[in-house]
Amino acid sequence: MENNTEVREFVLLGLTNAPELQVPLFIMFTLIYLNTVIGNLGMIMLILLDSRLHTPMYFFLSNLSLVDACYSSTITPKMMAGFLTGDKVISYNACAAQMFFFIVFATVESYLLASMAYDRYAAVCKPLHYTTTMTTGVCACMAIGCYILGFLNASINVGDTFSLPFCMSNVIHHFFCEVPAVMTLTCSGKRINELILVFISSFNVLVALFVIFISYLFIFITISKMHSRERYKKALSTCASHFVTVFIFYGTVIVIYLQPSSSHSMDTDRTASVFYTMVIPMLNPAVYSLRNKEVKSAFKKVVEKAKLSLTKMKSFQEITELNEEVDNGSSVSRIRGAPLPPLPPPLPDDPLWQHGHHLGDAHTQLPAHPNVFLPVHLVLHRDQLHHRGGALDAFQHLWRPEAHFIGWLWSQMFFFVTLGSADCFLLAIMAYDRYVAICHPLHYTLIMTQKLCVQMVACAVGLALYLSLQLTTLIFTLPFCGHLQEINHFLCDVPPVLRLACADIGVHQAVLYVVSILVLIIPFTLISVSYVFITSAILRIRSAEGRRRAFSTCSSHLTVVLLQYGFCALVYLRPQSSSSEDEDHQYALIYTFVTPLLNPLIYTLRNKDVKGALKKAISRDMSAWSLVLNQSGPTEFVFRVFTAVPEFQALLFLLFLLLYLMILCGNTAIIWAVRTHSSLRTPMYFFLSTLSFIEISYTTVVVPLMLSNIFGGQKPISLAGCGAQMFFFVTLGSADCFLLAIMAYDRYVAICHPLHYTLIMTQKLCVQMVACAVGLALYLSLQLTTLIFTLPFCGHFQEINHFLCDVPPVLRLACADIGVHQAVLYVVSILVLIIPFTLISVSYVFITLAILRIRSAEGRRRAFSTCSSHLTVVLLQYGFCALVYLRPQSSSSEDEDRQFALIYTFVTPLLNPLIYTLRNKDVKGALRNAMFCQVALDIS
Repeated sequence: MENNTEVREFVLLGLTNAPELQVPLFIMFTLIYLNTVIGNLGMIMLILLDSRLHTPMYFFLSNLSLVDACYSSTITPKMMAGFLTGDKVISYNACAAQMFFFIVFATVESYLLASMAYDRYAAVCKPLHYTTTMTTGVCACMAIGCYILGFLNASINVGDTFSLPFCMSNVIHHFFCEVPAVMTLTCSGKRINELILVFISSFNVLVALFVIFISYLFIFITISKMHSRERYKKALSTCASHFVTVFIFYGTVIVIYLQPSSSHSMDTDRTASVFYTMVIPMLNPAVYSLRNKEVKSAFKKVVEKAKLSLTKMKSFQEITELNEEVDNGSSVSRIRGAPLPPLPPPLPDDPLWQHGHHLGDAHTQLPAHPNVFLPVHLVLHRDQLHHRGGALDAFQHLWRPEAHFIGWLWSQMFFFVTLGSADCFLLAIMAYDRYVAICHPLHYTLIMTQKLCVQMVACAVGLALYLSLQLTTLIFTLPFCGHLQEINHFLCDVPPVLRLACADIGVHQAVLYVVSILVLIIPFTLISVSYVFITSAILRIRSAEGRRRAFSTCSSHLTVVLLQYGFCALVYLRPQSSSSEDEDHQYALIYTFVTPLLNPLIYTLRNKDVKGALKKAISRDMSAWSLVLNQSGPTEFVFRVFTAVPEFQALLFLLFLLLYLMILCGNTAIIWAVRTHSSLRTPMYFFLSTLSFIEISYTTVVVPLMLSNIFGGQKPISLAGCGAQMFFFVTLGSADCFLLAIMAYDRYVAICHPLHYTLIMTQKLCVQMVACAVGLALYLSLQLTTLIFTLPFCGHFQEINHFLCDVPPVLRLACADIGVHQAVLYVVSILVLIIPFTLISVSYVFITLAILRIRSAEGRRRAFSTCSSHLTVVLLQYGFCALVYLRPQSSSSEDEDRQFALIYTFVTPLLNPLIYTLRNKDVKGALRNAMFCQVALDIS
């Protein structure tokens, strides 16, 4: 799509310009938004935690809650910021992005409501066949189809709207970038675009409404035939909530999108939009909870568990005080003479209340009492170190095991969670600081005053203290059975302590997820939004030096953010069933040691004074980088577009987007299957999951920027950005090639030395080989990329005849002798392609000889089966890479190189999951078992 518009930003008028209404409206919509987020996330958590709600109806309801939370979040934060700061300007790209995601989630909601209507039809009209009709596979396919239709509809509508020129007013009479409101700003004929909008909206709305209407027609016919009043009432109850939601949602959508443009009223549109963007997402959880017995029952169950936990906490505190007297040297006889504290009656299912406990070897034994238990001594692994809250104990455990009393455990967990939460909130505040500095540099000192900075830090610490106090207190209301308990961790973190409880922890896990969302997801969302605006502002800076300085101020912070939030999310946001204790404390090492270590290094090395001293010390070793920094060439590149025809651009965008989504889903499915099925925890599948991760990563390095260029025209990429893309692409591509060689060696050992396979291919060796492959790829990529960007590039703008910053097309743009650089490229290509391919060939020669010696035809067939998948991938990957990197420069064609690159960028990552699933019995069996297990769980 060509961007022929002259408008670079829009102004959202919002609901009103009256100053006296800004603060009340901000408070009102903040409350509505908080209710929306809490209500929908609470509904999702309730469905996840209560096994009685694991049915198709509640599967669709959880998806509906997720969509409601998402598309409300697309609009409301920007509107609230406008009320608070008065800044109602939105950039061209941000407007397109907001419109895209809003249409995606609104369309998904429309089709989800139709899916739920069909589910109700199956439940009411075909009750005996319900479980065989609405299987897990059918529900998953219906939900995925809703999301695909949402993305397709959004792509068409946004492309249709932003293909129009906007050369007059840039004032949008709305509070967000809605299609009709933006279309009114065009300065050319928009009749065709309006017809397309009406046609697509009518199609989506009428198709969904038709499905809903037909479903409810059959439902009402079936209900009318029921003779039992109880069944009649129950059938109506299962449909009433859904019917209310459908009526409110589709009513407002029809008012906005399906009335003629001549009868449009902006005020009416804005009022109606408030309903389906804010009010309906807030009402959905209320409608489904207040009118649904199962949801109300599940909620009551959660409340009852919370009350029981509070009762246990009170009794536990009294017994703790009793035991502290013993530990402080008080006589046992005095304690024995004291009356026992009142406790609730023993619970038959709770082992904690069924046994008396002892004070220990050093104390006189108390008489057994069924309702008495003593505080537990939790022991940390003494061969592990811990940081932050537990660094002191690390040194003690090097010499002797120490028992930690409940008070010390509570203190350590409290301070650890407090400081970790404050860390996450501060990173979000720093992102906002960077946003103000780059997007509003003239007002920076007026906005970021010392008073505001102190207030934000105080709020961050105060909120962290509050959340930590609530969470830690709730955790230690749980009973811990036994005199000694071992924590499989190096600190008293929440997940490992929760695993030791001998009571139901459903409520506590739900609270942990809510706190994790508040501490991780919401701040990370704010950081992401800040960096979206920052990136948009940086891309509008004309000066390359200005862009470089702007990126420099953000890169340090962004590095820390990715490390901190990434590994914390792996520990606190993974489902309990898929988490591993060993993995958790390995991840915890990152955010307790690595991140605090990197913070001073990252922020110090980017300080001018320190950098100046370092540059003087190593000036001779940095001569190559000096050439890069001092060269007089251009600082920007642009990629040559595939086609200038807008229709073909839209088709290419949809095609590549679909391929990219398929790559992500396919490779993620392989990683999930390998990680969750014990039968696939072998070296072969460890390498396969690593290969899938690398395929996802190096496709992600290329495709998003490529899609952006197809959709938004030729966008420049800075010298640093081009170098970063080349570095990561070469690194991940090289690691991919090395990994295929390692997998060939694995197949050689499995077939030629089957009896020694487990002794040779140990877990330690597998990890070492992958680490060596990645390390060697990093080293070669760093050397090659550094050498390439020592070249001067003449001219102000250089067009790369490619869709990524690959080495050959960038080399062609240099205005200096590139003989040495081409020689280095050939050497690296030989190391990455020829040598691994030679090793693969030798491995397969021995494999083939070993297979031919197998007398059993079935044995030969199985042996060939284990290798054929890998060999297919090898031939595709190495073949097309060799055509690009090992052909002589004189016989290579830029257009051919670009076409070949499409193969190993899209086709190979797409075929990997297909080849390894369709041609591999183990993976197919694991996926089938997963589906059957899920179906069995749903039926039970």
